[in-house]
Amino acid sequence: MHRVDAGKFAESGVVVTVYSSRDSMLKALGKSLSGVTRVAMEYSPENTLTRVSRVDAGTVKLALSMSHEVVSSADLMQYATHQWTPEQLSDHRRTDDKLGRIVNEAFAHAGEHLVKGVTEFQVAEFIRSRFREEGIESPDGPIVAVNANATDPHYEPTADNTSMIKRGDWLLIDLWAKGVAPGSVYADITWKTPTIRVPSCWGSQADRVARDYITSRGYGEYFTHRLGHSIGLEVHSEAVNLDGFETHDTRNIIPGVCFSI
Repeated sequence: MHRVDAGKFAESGVVVTVYSSRDSMLKALGKSLSGVTRVAMEYSPENTLTRVSRVDAGTVKLALSMSHEVVSSADLMQYATHQWTPEQLSDHRRTDDKLGRIVNEAFAHAGEHLVKGVTEFQVAEFIRSRFREEGIESPDGPIVAVNANATDPHYEPTADNTSMIKRGDWLLIDLWAKGVAPGSVYADITWKTPTIRVPSCWGSQADRVARDYITSRGYGEYFTHRLGHSIGLEVHSEAVNLDGFETHDTRNIIPGVCFSI
């Protein structure tokens, strides 16, 4: 390495060959490669693996000019720098557990807010707030995408570019994060649901919950009426009744209807 940078590695334990001028660099390189027939470099033949191809073409040609075969260091780098330690595996599993909970919470959050209205960006903000609470982090994301937006693998909603999530939408959530400690590794989850639905409930089911509770307290014999009735243009209207006693109302309780209790 150049002499001006040598101090950065003084305590690293790495063996460093220092040069000052280009001529001294070529001489030092020739000495280091003397007798070597094969050199592994961070390049990929025909740039097949772009992720590991970092050496410029000129440097590869320089090595070849010294009559050396140049091969890719991709496998060497994988063995040397990318095998997880047991601690990293445990850290990954902890983060993955957190992401599993958060993605379920995010889908539930979207479903619970459909009636009042919820956007992709608002769900993404909910996820980011949960990251902070769980002590995990990510510099970007998550992806929260409905319908056609889910076809873009790098889509990320913003406050100014977001879509409403509506009942029946296809919703995809892709979230990734890692712990905040040095050396933490990522976990990554992509889930989708073909339909976001408001949890359904029949009128008779609502009646049953209330009736079972009152009965458990010893007052069931006095509960001689349905739980509630539809209210609209008439005081007893035509929408769902909260009734599993006088009748068995199997209509869903839907947004926008009114009933007594």
